Order: sequence, then structure tokens, then C-alpha cells
Amino acid sequence: FVSLEPTEGKKYYGGQVAIGIHNPSVSPGQFTQAQIWIQNGPEAEKNSIEIGWA
Repeated sequence: FVSLEPTEGKKYYGGQVAIGIHNPSVSPGQFTQAQIWIQNGPEAEKNSIEIGWA
């Protein structure tokens, strides 16, 4: 798990991730997940981009 707190006044132009899924062991009722989640804006007007696999 990684989190980035933005620096006020700094512009961000994207993000990058390499997601590797290699035969995860999953029992009934369980799941695995890998994703990148980018958010922007105040809480009441938040925009997000979510890409991944679950």
C-alpha cells in the first residue's frame, strides 16, 4: 500500500503503476485486488479515476 499526499501549489500530470497478478491463492469467500486510484478535489466534489483488477 502506497499513499501520496500532494504538495499544495504543485501540479501533477499523471501516475503510473505496474500490476502483476501471478496465480494468487484465493479461498471461497475471498478475493485479491490490485489497483491505482487517483483522486482530486474537495471531499464534496471529489473526482476519481480507478483502474485495476479484483
